[in-house]
Amino acid sequence: MNVKATTDIRIRYQPSTSNDAYIAAVLPAGAVVDAELAPSAPGWYRFPIELQGEKLKPSVKNPYALWMYAAAEWFAPVDTKPEEPKPPTPTRDKHEHARYQLGVNVLQFTEYGFQALRNGCRFVLFMDNGGGAITAAREFPDALIMYRRYHSAKLDPQSMFNLLDIDWSTVPGNFIVTLSNENDTQNPNNLPEYFAWFKAVAGLIWSRNPNARIAFGSWGHGNPNWVEKGVADYFRDTVAPWLNQNAHRVVLDLHMYTKGKRRTTHPVAESPIIGMEWFETRHKFAYQNDLSKSVRHVGGEGGVEAGHGGFTWAGYTPTQFKEWGFDVVNGQRECDPPPLGVALYHLGEHVGWRGYWLQPYYGALVELWASDVAYP
Repeated sequence: MNVKATTDIRIRYQPSTSNDAYIAAVLPAGAVVDAELAPSAPGWYRFPIELQGEKLKPSVKNPYALWMYAAAEWFAPVDTKPEEPKPPTPTRDKHEHARYQLGVNVLQFTEYGFQALRNGCRFVLFMDNGGGAITAAREFPDALIMYRRYHSAKLDPQSMFNLLDIDWSTVPGNFIVTLSNENDTQNPNNLPEYFAWFKAVAGLIWSRNPNARIAFGSWGHGNPNWVEKGVADYFRDTVAPWLNQNAHRVVLDLHMYTKGKRRTTHPVAESPIIGMEWFETRHKFAYQNDLSKSVRHVGGEGGVEAGHGGFTWAGYTPTQFKEWGFDVVNGQRECDPPPLGVALYHLGEHVGWRGYWLQPYYGALVELWASDVAYP
């Protein structure tokens, strides 16, 4: 058992104080040693001749002595109750960090995307510049880069493939292409039509590069209508098994906007948040309808939807924007699994989307990308 010296204690060759010649060493106060009561000497502890890693001088009277002794009255017991095991520190997916959860959608403003990547952002969606998007993916291999081509007319699979204009043999693994955006050309609730079209375009891409990654959906927030039985049944019975089979090369893309406000001091009119599961975390319905969690999801667009714009239109201050971003990253989105990334809409100067400009909040974004406080 472990005992602790309450004062400096003489260690002896024999369990007796009658002869100081038997003193072998002095054990300092506070020292803790492994001892046992001497079977033939009540009131004495005995120790192995090697004490605290040092071999004590053996007795001249008994050079083969194995034990040393000390009076038990000078020791106190030590509580040897084992410490409660600490729970293991959970490992965090790097994609939970603000660098991914607060990414940016730059539309055609390619240089803004590169600036964001240089400032720490690691999730960027580029539009209409496939070469720039591929370059970004190569130069920032720890980032995820999405690529979108604008089109307002419904295209057949071959025309869609041609419009993408990509040398598929060169795309790196952190490059994800999306084939449509919101419901500009595809009805999100006509899953049989969209699914057949998507598979046809994907087949053309995979015939050039079987590992190219493609985003399925890219629908506006609030879509598709999961509560419609036909939509849910078709997704569960037909779409989900195919996506699960291709989990290594497809992601689910649903746009993720906050409807309402996270704090009472925030300016969006609606309060509190309107049904997060209907807008910001709508992907939950996909997982509830048999989509495997090995199929990860992204938000090709995200931010605040305030009626006629985003943060700028609603009048968020940089401080309020930073609060919103901090809350999102620190668990208020309740995503399992978390999205690989969300691209806030938009960093650029598109005059038609002035109410969504992120430039007034760019300094706050850079701070969040750089800070480990912005980690759940």
